[in-house]
Amino acid sequence: MGLLRNERGVALVTALMLTLMSLVIIMVVLYLVTQGTRLSSAQKRYQNSLEATYGGLDLTMRDLLPELVRTAVDSSNLASFQTDITTIETRLDAVNLKVSDESDCLRQKLSLSTDQWTSCADERRTENPKVFPDMSFVLKDTGDKPEFKVNAKIIDTRQGITNTSNVNLFTGGVTAGSDSGIQGPGTVSPYLYTVEIEGERESNPNEKAAISVLYAY
Repeated sequence: MGLLRNERGVALVTALMLTLMSLVIIMVVLYLVTQGTRLSSAQKRYQNSLEATYGGLDLTMRDLLPELVRTAVDSSNLASFQTDITTIETRLDAVNLKVSDESDCLRQKLSLSTDQWTSCADERRTENPKVFPDMSFVLKDTGDKPEFKVNAKIIDTRQGITNTSNVNLFTGGVTAGSDSGIQGPGTVSPYLYTVEIEGERESNPNEKAAISVLYAY
């Protein structure tokens, strides 16, 4: 009976249990704080990459793609198209512009429907813009941070109006004319392009963002 009433050591066991519970709580709090910091950092890196990709989108759609389309349509032959590409690359040398060296394939992508890309190998048709991109250039970040490389690739082309003689490419409207061949409202874009664009930090391939664009010329 004397042994049953012996309570020595209970306080020690209770203290150890409380200490263990405190350690578990502290570990959970540290884990949550660490994960929150990681998620915040990852979100910031992704946002930076996304902004760079949007910058690449703006440059591609406003300056680069329209000029390449006009060049592909207006060039009398492949050699003339290649010369025009060199001129464009020189003019945009500040962003280290590189246009696909497969000029025949690129010319078909710019001026023909996808099923007519006879000069484009399978790897040039993939949706991954890093695999044989049609256009690539470099955008600088603020300060001394590593630059972003932007790759753009046309993965699909649809032809709209093929006779553009009375289509105003600046306003998107159709001028009057009895021989226009246009019956009622509809698309006034001679070409519709699906373009994949990806921006990637040159020093960290995992820091990247990608967007898909439907561009009407």
